[in-house]
Amino acid sequence: MKLRIIAFCLLLINSNLISAQLVSLKGRVIDKKNNLPVHGVTVKVGMEGVSTDKDGNFIMSVPLNIVTEKGISVSCIGYVSSRLIYEPNHFYEIELVENNTQLKEVVIGAGDDIIKKAIKKIPQNYPDKPIIISGILRAQTWRNASDYFKSDALIKAYIPPYNGNRKTEVSVLQNHIDTIHDKTLKYLRHMSSYNVVDFQDIAHNRFILNKILKKRKFDYWLVGKQVYNTHKVFVINTTLKDTLKVYDKIDATLYIDTASYAFVAANIYIHNWVQRGFLKKKVVNYRVDYEKIDKKWYLAKTHLASTYEYKNESPQSKIDFIRTKIDSVNIQPMPYKDIVQHSDDILLINKPTNKQEWAKNDSLFKKAESDGRMEIVSNLLLDTIKKNNFITNPPNVQVKKSFGKKILDYLNKGNTRSIFGLTKFPFSIHGTFSSVSESVNYGLLVNTNYRAYKNLFIDAQLSSNLWNNKHVKLSEVAFYLSNELIFNKSARNIILTPYLGYDFFTITFQKREINYNNLEGGLRASYEITHRTAFYLSYGLNSASSVRELNGINIAPTHYTIGFGIIIKK
Repeated sequence: MKLRIIAFCLLLINSNLISAQLVSLKGRVIDKKNNLPVHGVTVKVGMEGVSTDKDGNFIMSVPLNIVTEKGISVSCIGYVSSRLIYEPNHFYEIELVENNTQLKEVVIGAGDDIIKKAIKKIPQNYPDKPIIISGILRAQTWRNASDYFKSDALIKAYIPPYNGNRKTEVSVLQNHIDTIHDKTLKYLRHMSSYNVVDFQDIAHNRFILNKILKKRKFDYWLVGKQVYNTHKVFVINTTLKDTLKVYDKIDATLYIDTASYAFVAANIYIHNWVQRGFLKKKVVNYRVDYEKIDKKWYLAKTHLASTYEYKNESPQSKIDFIRTKIDSVNIQPMPYKDIVQHSDDILLINKPTNKQEWAKNDSLFKKAESDGRMEIVSNLLLDTIKKNNFITNPPNVQVKKSFGKKILDYLNKGNTRSIFGLTKFPFSIHGTFSSVSESVNYGLLVNTNYRAYKNLFIDAQLSSNLWNNKHVKLSEVAFYLSNELIFNKSARNIILTPYLGYDFFTITFQKREINYNNLEGGLRASYEITHRTAFYLSYGLNSASSVRELNGINIAPTHYTIGFGIIIKK
C-alpha cells in the first residue's frame, strides 16, 4: 500500500514538473556601434527578469511554456528595446542600438524596407501549388477554477497557392474530447477553434501584414540579426495602435530570412481586441514557425493563447498545432461538409475513434508535451476544477435549471432560424387621381422560426413596406407552420420549406386604415452559403380577394407574394 502511495506521489510530482518545465536562457549583450559588452541590461520573460553582468552576459531559468508564449524582452536606458522569439538550446548574441534620432531613422527605416520586400517575395518563397498538411492540434479552454474543455485532434488542412486569394480549409479527422464544466455555461463554445492554421499563417492570411504595411515608416525597429533554426534572420519589432479602437495595440516580432527574405517566424500580441458577438479578448498572443524544405517554406507549428474579460473571472484559451505530414501529390479540395468554419461550435465537432486507433495519435501528443511544444494544464488546477464541479454538479443529482437557462439551451442547439429579406406584398396599390410610388407594394421582413418537433417549425413574421411618396403604410404580422426538406446533405444543403398559416395586413393612409386577414401558403427554397447562413427565394399564394378604396387610393389583391434574402441558423 505504501509503495502505491509513493508511486502515485512521484507520478503527480512528475506531471506537475512537465507542465512547468524549466529551460535555461544564455546570452551576451553588446553595443552594436563599438562592439563592447553592455552592463545592466534588463532581460525579461513575462514577469521574471535578470540583468547582464560586467561582461554583458546573462543566464536565467524560466518556464518553457511562458518563454515560448511571451518571448524575450531586452531593454536598457539609452538603447532601442527589442523583443526576441525563444529558440531551444541557443546562445543569444544580442546587439543593442543607441536610441538617438539619426541612428533611429537608419535602423527603423531599414525594417520598413525589409518587411515590404518580404511581403513582395511571398509568392516565390511559399508553395505556388496547393498542398495538404496534416498534424496534431490541442485546443484547451478554462475559466478560473470552474470549467475546463480540451480537444486533442488530428486535423488536415488544404492550403491553396500563396499567390492567390483563396482561404485555407481545415477538417477534423479524429478527436478526443475531455470536458469538466457546467453545461449551462455556453460561452466556452466561442473561445476555441480548429481554424488556427488559417488565421495564424501570416504569409497566407495577411491580416497582420496588411495592417503593418499601413504604418508610418519609422514605427519599425530593426533590432539586428540572429540565427534561428539554423537560418540567419533579421529581427524586426513593430507596434501598431488602432485609431478605430477595435483593439488598443498590436506588438509584433518578425524573423525574416536574410537570404530569401522569407518570414521564418513571428510572435504577435493583440491587446484588448473587441469582436462583435464574442467575449472581449484582453490579450491574444499567437506564434507561427515555418520550415524550409528544398526551396519553399512550409508552415511547421503554431501557438495561440487568449485571455478574455468576463466579469471577475479570467477565461483562457490555448491552441497548439504541430505539422506531421505534407502531401503535394493529387491534391483535391475538401468536401464542403467536412470543412470546419469559424462560426462552428467546437463543442459539437466530435469525431471519436476507438482506443487502438487513437493510441498512435496519443503518442504524438505525449511526445509534444515532453518536448515542451504543447501546453498541458497543471494537475492542481484540474483537481480544483473537478472539486468545484463536484460541489456545483453533484453526481446522480438532477440540477434544476431556471426557465431562462432552459430557453438559452433551446436557442443554442440549432432550434431557431432568423430570416431577413425583401418581399413583394400580395397587393397592388395605386392612386385614383395621382400616382403612387411602386415601392409601396414592396417591403422588408423579419421572420423567426422555432423548432417544434424534428423539422417542423413555428414561424413568426413581421414586415413593413418601403418609403413612398404618398406615405402609405403597409404592415404585416403573420404566423405559419413550416417543414424543412433537406437535400444535397453531403455538400451545401438545398432546403425546400413548404409553409402554411395566417397573416394580418394593415394599410394606413391619412389617419385611416383597413385590414385584411387571410390564409397564405407557399414554398421557400434556400441554398447554404456557410454552415450558419443560406440564401433563399420564396413564393406564396394569398387568399385576400376584396378590392378596396382608402382616401383616394385603390387596393387590389394580387393573390401572390415573392421574396428573397438571408437565413441565419442558430
